[in-house]
Amino acid sequence: MENFALKEEDLKSLIKQYLDDGQRVRVFVLLHPHNPLGHVYSTEQLRNIMKICAQYKIHIVIDEIYAFSIHDRSTHFNSVLGMESLPDPQRTHVLWGFSKDFSIPGFRIGVIHSTNPWVLSCLRTLSHYHSSPPLTQHAAASLLSDVEWCDDFYVPTNKNKLAAAYKKACEYLEASGVKVHKTVAGIFLWVNMQAFLDECNEENEMALFMMFLKGGVCLLPGKKLYCAHPGWYRIVFSVKENVLEEGLTRIQAVLSKWKKSKESRSR
Repeated sequence: MENFALKEEDLKSLIKQYLDDGQRVRVFVLLHPHNPLGHVYSTEQLRNIMKICAQYKIHIVIDEIYAFSIHDRSTHFNSVLGMESLPDPQRTHVLWGFSKDFSIPGFRIGVIHSTNPWVLSCLRTLSHYHSSPPLTQHAAASLLSDVEWCDDFYVPTNKNKLAAAYKKACEYLEASGVKVHKTVAGIFLWVNMQAFLDECNEENEMALFMMFLKGGVCLLPGKKLYCAHPGWYRIVFSVKENVLEEGLTRIQAVLSKWKKSKESRSR
């Protein structure tokens, strides 16, 4: 891992490690765009990752739930479904849902695209007991059918608002001494607050997390996202402007208080 980026050689090495230990790797799940890093993979990167999975006969599940939430104008999202050919179509499955890109988690509806007969058969069986309500399905279909509204109004408007919120959040946090991992997509920031910790360990990471909670703002600690390096947090910025400003103000207040407490402890 370099700068938290997924490297093909690391993936291949990890698969070999599991195989050497007698463990079979059945599925690899890839978030694209990534949560919480906000990375968007190029077509070449996606193809190389899929080739590795195909080589070892591993199913790859690509979750594209943030596909329309690209806030960097120079970044183009490449869906796996838009690729001319796939290394292993029968073991390639794509997910998408309404909850993130359209901000309607209450719909509880998503999409699974697969050409694998066995997977489709299982999904059909599950749908008898876990299908979305018909009214929700009709509403979702109607929403997507309005292509002009989606393409010309909603998606660009959403991207512009995300970009503005992202910029404001970065400016506030960097002014407070927080290092921000730059992203191009998604609804969150991945930030480094190691400089505020006496020692970079899970105990101090959680102590600062509790301090934020007491200050009226919730940042997800890296531990909850299996980050190997204590001191990282995820911040969601896709909220109303006044809510964002209030949240950032509270973060600044907590960090200021924490810093003073740290200075007093070091005396």
